[in-house]
Amino acid sequence: MIKYIFVLMMSVIALPIFAQQTRYTEFKELAKTDINLRPEYGNVKKNEGYLAADQKFIDVEVKQSGTRKKASENGKAWI
Repeated sequence: MIKYIFVLMMSVIALPIFAQQTRYTEFKELAKTDINLRPEYGNVKKNEGYLAADQKFIDVEVKQSGTRKKASENGKAWI
């Protein structure tokens, strides 16, 4: 019985090691082209597409909630 518990404990401990799908070096390469992987989105200045998407999101949330404050309080938006 102790053997089974030991094997189970070792499996649970080892699982996170094998669950990692991207190595750090691969992650760094991906982060060069994907700003979502960078801290603070790489401090990249938003282009017109990002600004338009942000404004559309804000407009939808305000329309549904009534005000920017209510939309923010609902947790749907930080506007």
